[in-house]
Amino acid sequence: MGDCITKIQQITFDVADEQITRVTVKIDFSGDCGILVKRLYEKTFPARFSAVDIMTMDGGVKDYLLWM
Repeated sequence: MGDCITKIQQITFDVADEQITRVTVKIDFSGDCGILVKRLYEKTFPARFSAVDIMTMDGGVKDYLLWM
């Protein structure tokens, strides 16, 4: 699993709930990625975080492969 290439296709921020922001990351991948790599990752964040915060913070979009 050392030759996995991922590419983000789409990032969606759902702000319909005033308490949380639901983030969905759709990716495409190729190479030796193993069975744990998915095409869709979702995580919720408290609404107090802006989209810029969510994109750049530890545990945010930049770490989407760690979302389970």
